[in-house]
Amino acid sequence: MRLLVVEDDAGIRQPLVGSLREAGYATDEAENLMEATGLADTYPYDALIVDVRLPEGPDAGFIFVQRLRAQGVRAPILFLTARDSLSDRVRGLDTGGDDYLVKPFQIAEVQAHLRALLRRARSVPDVAFRRGPLELDFTARAVAVNGRAVHLTAKEYSILELLASNPGRLYRRDEIIERVWDTSFSAETNIVDVYVRNLRRKVGDWAIETVRGLGYRFPAEPDA
Repeated sequence: MRLLVVEDDAGIRQPLVGSLREAGYATDEAENLMEATGLADTYPYDALIVDVRLPEGPDAGFIFVQRLRAQGVRAPILFLTARDSLSDRVRGLDTGGDDYLVKPFQIAEVQAHLRALLRRARSVPDVAFRRGPLELDFTARAVAVNGRAVHLTAKEYSILELLASNPGRLYRRDEIIERVWDTSFSAETNIVDVYVRNLRRKVGDWAIETVRGLGYRFPAEPDA
């Protein structure tokens, strides 16, 4: 999962971004509308966390989200703001936001709202995903095979979650990098192949199919 946090207050942004990265999310950050627009135009984010007041103006966050929706961006968006009036909440939702959290907040609360948004947005909307011997707990970001816990690194889990959340959907290597790594990562040509080999060793070869010369996918749902 790749996220974008748009917040001009470094005292809020940096701890939040750090906690999201520690939780295993590839997280980019922007402190103004120009940076946010450049990143959103470049990368396919799974969710965005946006402050309403930015250096460009008190409503810059609303304007940014409205522009994204007009461009067809469908990723869930969580507004963070000190503005708690009913009219601001209504405007945030009408502008295209999916949730609205008022400052001050606890980071754990932000993460809980984010998990709920991602759960509703993914192709597999349940809190858990099961196929054959494999089980993913999306809330705990945990994996089990035949009922036994399997330890995955944060990046291994993120790749498996991406593929399993969209069974049958083919992902090119560059798409996987865009979804799982953030801007601090300098891409290596074979990094995805290395992680896929490790995943197959841990959860089973069957769980990730190779489409030669194109990329990888989780097996499509079996015919009923």
